[in-house]
Amino acid sequence: MRDAGNTQQAVSHLQRAFTLATNDGKVNEACWAALPLMLALFEGPGPEAALAFIPYVRRTVVRAGDPLATAALHIFVAEIEAKRGLVSAAAEHLRIGRNLLSEQPNAWLRGSAAVGASCLGYLLSDLPTARTEALLALRHGEESGHRGVRRAALANLGHIELAEGNFSGAEEFLREALRLSPDAGEAQRGVLDGLAQVALEQGLPTEAERLLNDVAGWSAEAPKGTWYYGLWSCVTRGRLLINRGCFSEAAELLRAAVAGAERQTDVSLTTSLRLLQAEALVHTGRHARAAVVVAEAAGQAEPAPMETLAEVNRVAGVALAASGNLTHAGAVFERAARILATVGNRTGRDDLLEQYARAVWPAVRREPIPFPDRPRRDHLPPPPLRVAVRLDALTRLVPAPGAAADSAAVRAATILDAGGYPEVLAHELAGLLIEAGSTVAGVLACRTGEGPAEVHAWWGCSWREALALAAAPPRRIDLGNWHGRRFEIAVRPAEGMETALALVAAEKLARSARWQERARREERERSALWPVEPGGDSGDAIFLSQGMIDLVASVRRVAPLNVLVLLTGETGTGKEVVARVIHAASGRAAGPFVPFNCTAVPRELIDSQLFGYRRGAFTGAAADFPGVIRAAAGGTLFLDEIGELGLDVQPKLLRFLESGEIQPLGDARPTRVEVRVVASTNANLEGLVADGRFREDLYYRLAVVRFPIPPLRERREEVPALAQHFLERAARDFQKEPLSLADESVEYLTLYRWPGNVRQLANEMRRLAALAEKGAVLMPEHLDPAITAGRRTVPAAERALADEELVVRLDQPLDAAVEHVERAAIQRAMAAAGSRVEEAARRLGLSRKGLYLKRQRLGLE
Repeated sequence: MRDAGNTQQAVSHLQRAFTLATNDGKVNEACWAALPLMLALFEGPGPEAALAFIPYVRRTVVRAGDPLATAALHIFVAEIEAKRGLVSAAAEHLRIGRNLLSEQPNAWLRGSAAVGASCLGYLLSDLPTARTEALLALRHGEESGHRGVRRAALANLGHIELAEGNFSGAEEFLREALRLSPDAGEAQRGVLDGLAQVALEQGLPTEAERLLNDVAGWSAEAPKGTWYYGLWSCVTRGRLLINRGCFSEAAELLRAAVAGAERQTDVSLTTSLRLLQAEALVHTGRHARAAVVVAEAAGQAEPAPMETLAEVNRVAGVALAASGNLTHAGAVFERAARILATVGNRTGRDDLLEQYARAVWPAVRREPIPFPDRPRRDHLPPPPLRVAVRLDALTRLVPAPGAAADSAAVRAATILDAGGYPEVLAHELAGLLIEAGSTVAGVLACRTGEGPAEVHAWWGCSWREALALAAAPPRRIDLGNWHGRRFEIAVRPAEGMETALALVAAEKLARSARWQERARREERERSALWPVEPGGDSGDAIFLSQGMIDLVASVRRVAPLNVLVLLTGETGTGKEVVARVIHAASGRAAGPFVPFNCTAVPRELIDSQLFGYRRGAFTGAAADFPGVIRAAAGGTLFLDEIGELGLDVQPKLLRFLESGEIQPLGDARPTRVEVRVVASTNANLEGLVADGRFREDLYYRLAVVRFPIPPLRERREEVPALAQHFLERAARDFQKEPLSLADESVEYLTLYRWPGNVRQLANEMRRLAALAEKGAVLMPEHLDPAITAGRRTVPAAERALADEELVVRLDQPLDAAVEHVERAAIQRAMAAAGSRVEEAARRLGLSRKGLYLKRQRLGLE
């Protein structure tokens, strides 16, 4: 319905389905109605309502405990976050969603995740990644047969081809996407707008106008469900009007569209519309108003994608040229072209060079442009997709002035904006160093891992000298990592105090740009709809309750610090899991994580096990033993149940914690060991101190930072996801995949008190898997009686049956009972498979022939 353009009708139907399912207690149905409703609200009538609805969707999905629904939630939230400009949050949600899908054979969701990753790659000016992900999405779409995924993948490939200047390829992909789009729907409007962009780039404005006439234009009175693509089409309409010289009409269209885009909360869309509006205002002579609009656009896209930064410079160049400041106009045009060449946007760069020529050349050279009326692209300098030649590879259409054309303030602002894009940052810094005369020679280079430096550009030296300078630079400016490569500028400084200070200033600017990018990223994450901590979904570390999410966030803040951490809580709550999170988030993650249970070793052996011993230190010590503490050197030592440690060992442990030194039995001198200690206990240490069974000084030394882990009964929303996780793991171990829990079983599990906490839940899932048949759905009757005993007034055996359940009388011959079950199971499988025999056989775990014979025997057609 959303694809067909009936967004409001889709919202109405989904809201009704969500309400009915919620009222009837059908958690799974409510979950799968809420997920598309969230997206439909954001794209259609109420972005604000969608943002407010997300917490309710999260609670519904958590209650359902369905890994696929959880993955879908992360993927859909990633789409919303990307449109709000929170790219890092979107990328992290996609990562988590894909991890959850790693063992789930759901091609539709995998395709949706790949489409999202492709869009993120495009937003981040990473066209190779965008293409790879789009091709992956296309494969998943063909596997699942989902037209929407295939259409989105094809549309993305079309826009990538368009950016790279391959117009015939772009048109081919978009035409195929159009074929998969519902007539007169929202998806069709988006593809038609893409085709209009291709026509505009090919110099076919009439064809572009014809295509745009089939796209429902935007107006404040238009149905809100049609706003999204209607607003995006205003970008193409605005460009068409500007190209035709209809500047006043373009300015008015874009002014109105900006107001609509602000309500959609799509940062990229709003910025694009504002910049085009500013260009139209320049051509109408309203320079002051244009400057205000450019400033608003540049400030809104913070930090700006590189294409947006290039567009800001392009529009500024148009304005400066129109006002007669040609020197400055040339500088900002060239900066925009360098940026577009760096990120591989050939089409944008060619358009910009054409506009540069028209705006600046005639006024400076006092002669006509040496191009036809509309210059063909092969008359322009060939754009390097990777600037792998000299810094002057961007051939100047206007001779460079003697002095720096650009102001220092603009240059510095561009450097700060480019903190997340080392390659762009490098070119701006190199330009600054050249203009300041602070270097004799320099090289822009990058390294992958420990490999040799790859030279991207150089100045003041030959190619051979550039290679030598990159390998052993007298001075290096670190620019950070991008796509797994580390960028740097290697320079040979010029002599003199003034040039030395300029070089120091350039180094500080580079550091400031990287720090500012990190700070902006952290600020954006704080405004995310659903902040996620990286790496929190691995292994058994499933944290879904708000209490555990807050605790893990605090744990991660402490993890990099070299302080002792004490974890307290009941047995089985997951203290070791949290300790592993601390280890993974610390600077010792590459070192060992060594757990030691203080109750697993006899008291008389704990000393030797912890601190080690020399050969011959006591009877039976036939060889040196390093001990657990030294085994954890360079990593983390987890001391579990430390409350059980005897008083005879406690002083020795206290000395180690205070000095970092241990003295193995039989060793004359202490040995220093560098290790991080995390301790845990389920005992009341304060009570043990009061009873004289635990040293007070050791207690205060251990409890520098203390984290209480809540029992599972206080974080019930994690039970469904944990149960499914442990059941899937046990099913793999026993080769009984797939096993699943019925909704009723999940309800019993969620409401049980779990005195043994997570450990008890894991053991219960393992018991169920061991006793189950392969591919079974586990019902309440399979659960431990203690779990079902206190849940309902009606016993589990007398509850209402679900559609998938069957009652079989036991007072009949066994053959009759088996036939009754077989007949019902085959009829249901055939109905669910749409009468497709092969699919029904797969559902029943039979061969096609086996199902055919059973149907014949039972008289089923």
